Parts: sequence; structure tokens; C-alpha cells
Amino acid sequence: MLTFDNVSFAYGQQAVLKNISLQIMEGEFLTIIGPNGSGKSTLSKLMNGLIQPYLGQILVDRLDTQSPQNLKEIRQIVGLIFQNPEDQFISTTVFDEVIFGLENIAVEPDKMQSIAEDALKKVGMLSYKDVEPHKLSGGQKQRVAIAAILAMKPKYIVFDESTAMLDPNGQKSIMTLMQHLHDEGFTIIHITHLMEEALKATRVLVLNGGVIVAEGAPVDVFHNSRVIENNELDVPLPLKLKGRLSEAGIVVPKQLVTLEGIVDYIWTSN
Repeated sequence: MLTFDNVSFAYGQQAVLKNISLQIMEGEFLTIIGPNGSGKSTLSKLMNGLIQPYLGQILVDRLDTQSPQNLKEIRQIVGLIFQNPEDQFISTTVFDEVIFGLENIAVEPDKMQSIAEDALKKVGMLSYKDVEPHKLSGGQKQRVAIAAILAMKPKYIVFDESTAMLDPNGQKSIMTLMQHLHDEGFTIIHITHLMEEALKATRVLVLNGGVIVAEGAPVDVFHNSRVIENNELDVPLPLKLKGRLSEAGIVVPKQLVTLEGIVDYIWTSN
């Protein structure tokens, strides 16, 4: 479990997070949304000790992120994928990029190749292992960044606006990969400004002004008009469609939150 206990953080005199208390359970798919400047990315960096709170405590499987001796283990447990994958690249080939992380955690040399190949295979990039990262598409670069984290065998994977710089096909591809990883047992923490992506989560947390203003199942959060209006959010297209259908006398079950699911329901119910 990942626990925030009354955590506050500031950049200089500017408070960014204020008394955040939060528990993230193993196996969750948590999506964090909110307007720009709400503290979402700061929250992600606190999760694996890249930065430290000035008040409160963060525990990763009972390891305190403020204890320097814990940081190496914490950063293996919590993998962080950034918005721009190039920020994480330092090697000349895809394969070397994955190997680099394994060297940092002192994996036995005779095991590195199989671990790296397994990670690249999981994200569909094994055939690109000898390619230079800068020659890849945006979506492919992001997959390599994910493989580098997977190779270190984390329990929690934090995606910090990881689809923001991708085209729609790339966004869909990475979201599909997130869902597959969640199905395999990884805890996914997804920070996004794309509301339709939030529908994939098991729980949504809304952050604004450095505080948690709402949380719950995606459908419940997006059906709360007060939360939407007060936090500069938009209702995802599938839920807008359901609203229009309801006005026309067609009631779609609450649990259907994808365009495909809604279309299939209308098609089969008639």
C-alpha cells in the first residue's frame, strides 16, 4: 500500500499540496485529474521519493520516502513514467536503455538479457531492440520507457501525463497497455488531463488547489455536476452521449462508459 499522511509540499513560498491524506491499494487503477497547476505532477514525484514533503509522511509498503536508505528500494517498487519519454533516455539503443536500469540495481549480468527481452516483449518492442531511441515514434518511445521500468519489476507504475504528447493512436495504444498491465496485477496510477482516459480507472481522484476535492468511481465523479463545474473539468464524450440519449428516452446502463459499449447496447436492445 502507498500511503500519504497529511502531506504538504511547496516550491519556495508557493504551497502546491496541502494536507493530502491518501491510500492507494495494491491492484488499483487510480486516475488523478484536475486543472493545470493543481499539484498532480508534484504528487507523482512524491510517490517514489524524487522530491520530499515538508510536512507529513509518505510510506511505500511501510518504507518512509524521507529515509535515504529506503530510496533505492522505493524506486524499484514505484516506477515513474514521464510525459516526455526522451527525458528518461540516456543510451544509444533500445536494448541498452532497458539494460541500464538493471545495471543500476545490480542485477546479475547473466540474467540481464532475458529480463530486458521479456520487458520489451511485454510492450511489443522486442523487434526494435537494436534501434536508436530517437528514431522511434512518440508512442514507441513511451513503450520503451515503460519497458525500462517493467524490467525493474515494480509493484506500482505511475504514468505522469504519459499520453499527453502522443497522437490519438499513440494514446489509445498506451492506454491499452496500461489496462493489460493492470490485468496482470500491476497497480496503475495514471495522471491525465484527458477525461475519457479517466473512465478506464477503478477510482478517480480530483485534485485542485493542492487539495483532494473529490474521489470515487469514474461514473460517480463525472455525474457530479458540482465537481465538474467547480474544477474546470469536462464530461467525457461517452457520458455526454448517454445524457443526450436519456433526454431522448433511451436509458443506457450506468456501467457502460465506452462509445463501443453504448453502441452495442443500443444495437442489441432494439
